Amino acid sequence: MPWNTVMDRWKAGQLKSGGPGGPAVKNQKQAVAIMLSEKRKAASHPEYAAPAKSTRESVPGLKHTEYHLQQARKDSIAHIKRGR
Repeated sequence: MPWNTVMDRWKAGQLKSGGPGGPAVKNQKQAVAIMLSEKRKAASHPEYAAPAKSTRESVPGLKHTEYHLQQARKDSIAHIKRGR
């Protein structure tokens, strides 16, 4: 859960510890600990994580930095071929 969602649910008294049937969370530090725990759980199970948002077309098999390195190589080769 994102930070603002956790804090909103905590302030409204809807954030529960130990699942939906547990007692309401009273402490702000406990609410933050629940949020971090859920983020760790989502990171260890990518199928449960939210889909990544991207502004560019994703290239299968390439990481973001590899994509930029590949584009830089193409630009430098084109620059050399033009004779500049």
